[in-house]
Amino acid sequence: MAARTILSVGLVAIAGALSLGASPGLAADTSIRTCDLVPGRSAPASMPPDIELAPPRPVLRMPSATGDPDDETVERQGRILLALARVMERWYLYPETLEAWGTDALLPAAERIAQGLDDRGFEALLDWVMDQLGDDHSYIESPQDAAEADAAEQGHSDFVGIGVWSFSVRDALTDTVIAVHPGSPAERAGLRPHDTLVEVDGLPFVDERGDGRSRGPAGTSFTLTYERPGEGTVEATLVRQRVTSSVRVDACLVAGTRIGYILLPTFFESSVDDQVRDALTRLTADGPLDGLVLDDRVNQGGLGVVLDPMLGMFTSGHVGSWVDRDGSEAYDIRPEDIAGSQTVPLVVLVGPNTNSFAEIFAGVLQQRGRATLMGSTTPGNVEELYGFDLRDGWRVRVATDAFRPVGGEAGAWEHSGIVPDVEVPSRWDLFTEATDPGLAAAIELLAAD
Repeated sequence: MAARTILSVGLVAIAGALSLGASPGLAADTSIRTCDLVPGRSAPASMPPDIELAPPRPVLRMPSATGDPDDETVERQGRILLALARVMERWYLYPETLEAWGTDALLPAAERIAQGLDDRGFEALLDWVMDQLGDDHSYIESPQDAAEADAAEQGHSDFVGIGVWSFSVRDALTDTVIAVHPGSPAERAGLRPHDTLVEVDGLPFVDERGDGRSRGPAGTSFTLTYERPGEGTVEATLVRQRVTSSVRVDACLVAGTRIGYILLPTFFESSVDDQVRDALTRLTADGPLDGLVLDDRVNQGGLGVVLDPMLGMFTSGHVGSWVDRDGSEAYDIRPEDIAGSQTVPLVVLVGPNTNSFAEIFAGVLQQRGRATLMGSTTPGNVEELYGFDLRDGWRVRVATDAFRPVGGEAGAWEHSGIVPDVEVPSRWDLFTEATDPGLAAAIELLAAD
């Protein structure tokens, strides 16, 4: 309560400094491909002993003032900051941290707005403000980001670019491909998962704001430099276009076995659970599986409406609770068997890029004895994020609830991460499907059973 009271005082100071008043489907497909990794023939890639499994967290700095503030811009930006502060005051899971955040982030941000910021500077400022929370989870969405997130939640992407699902695996200047959108410029250029996007026209792929330089006006072209594990550097010319297709959930059957593999690229897109149902149906078209590998290593989490049915395909019952500042709510899963999915032996691959609901997915299956986890310990970001619309299209994703596993404390996994049963370190940009050490170890385990 004290933190909320002090933050409220800070809100009054912010409003005063800025002269603001108070205001608060998928096409049917029965085919299934054969995995590139062939047991007994493929040689898994060796991971270096000093491998960095997760890129260092980038250090964000408060942007410099651009000067020449006008009253309309200062008021508009100030009201967005004020709306953000009010949401955090009411809903943030860790109110005891808000006093310091108000002093160290909100008030300096208000002063910087009063000095004058252009739109790019204001976006960088809000990123900096959220970064000062230090929880590695809550974040702000610009109007463009929020619109793209809405499109993804409806089951399709809608942006101008090359059509890849990617994020930073190696360092802050590159992105590594997780999945390629069907029919996109990236697919036509032959880009594949595990390719690292290095440069656009000789400049680092990721710009100073953290955005990929592959974005730009539709119809414009550029030279992309990328690296493929085991093959070195490649250059290709791509033409940007509007991408409106779903992120693809890839699946394959391991040669000479009845072991299936499904890559879970994200839970942010609402079509993912339907795509997994479809993959399970295709994998079992010629008979039941002897084992299934679910690749959760680069899944950054996403939507509860995806997590719930994803868990329901492989387990059921009371799996834990969600705890917020006002109480708790039981988390119960309804079963849905898809071609034997409730009983098939499971291996779930996890790692330091397994985040949020993807961690809870793996942790629940491990705790209930439904899956063997292989890989590396996850980062431990198991709060539930809720989106709050602010003003002018801005949205903040706030950690409002912590997951409490059965028999554990609220946020227990937040401190430890999900610890795998079998350690198999691997980094996404250092192998292909044909040389995947995690997949090779999972196949060996399932085949032995």
